[in-house]
Amino acid sequence: MINLKITSILNPAQWSSFVYDHPNGNVFQTPEMYEVYKNTKNYEPVFIAVIDDNDEILGILLAVIQKEYSGVLGKFSARSIIMGGPLIKDNNTEVLDFIITEYNKRIKGKAIYTQFRNQWQWKETEKE
Repeated sequence: MINLKITSILNPAQWSSFVYDHPNGNVFQTPEMYEVYKNTKNYEPVFIAVIDDNDEILGILLAVIQKEYSGVLGKFSARSIIMGGPLIKDNNTEVLDFIITEYNKRIKGKAIYTQFRNQWQWKETEKE
């Protein structure tokens, strides 16, 4: 069994390479988009990576908490959006569950809802 670890700090080149090489890789899961979110008013990026004991990336999730207002009203208008992700190596459902569980812990109390904006389907539906 693989030992899974959570981190929020990755080498940007390693992160970029993972996104570039992933079949569903997209601009919304890149370190550059993290910087855009970080430098945009009323946006707060949330980044989670799952790595193994060899520091190989097994999955990433980049979300952004968007607030319509600053201050107290911001808490009541905050939503979290995950565009084009998460990206999981080999669509490993164990890694997916692990990253979503961590995401839920971090987002609790920060957003009134989360919206996934995937650009693909995780699994094809079975044909009857």
